[in-house]
Amino acid sequence: MRVIWIDHFGNLISDLARGSELGRALAAGGEVRVAGQPVAGPFTAYADAPPGRLFWYWGSRDTLEVALAGASAAAFLGATSGLVIGVTAS
Repeated sequence: MRVIWIDHFGNLISDLARGSELGRALAAGGEVRVAGQPVAGPFTAYADAPPGRLFWYWGSRDTLEVALAGASAAAFLGATSGLVIGVTAS
């Protein structure tokens, strides 16, 4: 799975669809990591995410997105399009 776009807030939009086999497996439990950093989640609202921590959620296009509460995940990670997002599903 890779970052395919970075929005103007600095959120990382991936190519992992919620309905894909890996997306369904991740929903059943698993881990997301970006640039070696653990990513908490899933969260349904920014307000529910832990301050100052990377978190993931299913975005408006039903793909996995990574954000940083109150800041730019892209700037924090030095991320660009094409960055690999690691997913371990259980």
